[in-house]
Amino acid sequence: MTTKVVPEWDPSARIGPLANQSLAADVDARLPFTAIDFEQFLRQCVGNTNFATSLLNIFEQTCESRRAKFNGAVIEDRNDVIAHEAHALKGVAGILAANKLTDLCVELQAAAEATDWFRIRNLIESLHHEMQRVIDCIPYIRALGSSKSIADPQSVGNLNDSILGKKECTL
Repeated sequence: MTTKVVPEWDPSARIGPLANQSLAADVDARLPFTAIDFEQFLRQCVGNTNFATSLLNIFEQTCESRRAKFNGAVIEDRNDVIAHEAHALKGVAGILAANKLTDLCVELQAAAEATDWFRIRNLIESLHHEMQRVIDCIPYIRALGSSKSIADPQSVGNLNDSILGKKECTL
């Protein structure tokens, strides 16, 4: 019996935009600073870095209690609590421009409203992971927020390049 590799399934056969999109998605999923869209977040805070910092602090301070509420609601089969908490977290994530977290909250709220426990349990795990990515992103956002050139969009690129080791950060 011979084994044939189907080109569409062989990662080494990928060339062009598909390979770049796949690589970008993989990098995006692993690097914590991609969990928050800094430019969008700053626009939503009308450039007020003090306000932005206070929102990040609130998220950090409430993250563990939110996780505990989700876990407790799963244990107690309380899909109504899960739907309520997902809705509340969706708003916070939207303000923070944590777009993947926002999308997960939308899915979790829908699953909870449909009492789909299989989807709820799978989504809770993904939600916890993405919440941690947002927490891990906060130091990078604070570094951008404390820069004197915060209004300069080049600052975001400079920090990202520095983190990736491409060049020295020039914030």
